[in-house]
Amino acid sequence: MYVIADDKGLSKNCSFHKENIVMYSSFQNLESKLNYKNFSIKYVIDGIENYEINGQSHRIKKGEFLLCNGTEEGKISIDQPISTRGICIGIESHQIAEALASHISPDSAVPEVHPFTFMSSPEFSQCQFMSKSSQITKVLLGLSTIIDKNPHDEYTFEKEFYFNVAESIVSDYIPFIEK
Repeated sequence: MYVIADDKGLSKNCSFHKENIVMYSSFQNLESKLNYKNFSIKYVIDGIENYEINGQSHRIKKGEFLLCNGTEEGKISIDQPISTRGICIGIESHQIAEALASHISPDSAVPEVHPFTFMSSPEFSQCQFMSKSSQITKVLLGLSTIIDKNPHDEYTFEKEFYFNVAESIVSDYIPFIEK
């Protein structure tokens, strides 16, 4: 599902708790509680987004992203002289599990190993990244280039897209887990 969030509200009704979603946002001023329960990536196309998650502050600037697993509580605030534009991708946790399983044990449907338990638990700390060489950064740059040109288009994202995003997260993040 694709939605737009701006000063007018949401372009469609959606459930941040139950479905995969790509959200394009554009705000000058925003103060909001985070209501995502899925694994999510918050990417800033232009401007600055300030997050407070589980008591930790994160200032996400242009080209940076925040990775959250959905167990965190927090809020976002934006207060900029020009609109801050960003993309949030919410991925159902079972797709993260499947991507992790295919990375760790290609024969398994769901991992029986500790990394998924870790990635989907409160012990997983949200991670802030800015790496031009990571797999997920390449996905985010490509997606943001397309959407930012015409955010009001009717984009459709199939399950394969979300699985590819999940695979990118896993391939970038698994080296940290295996240490």
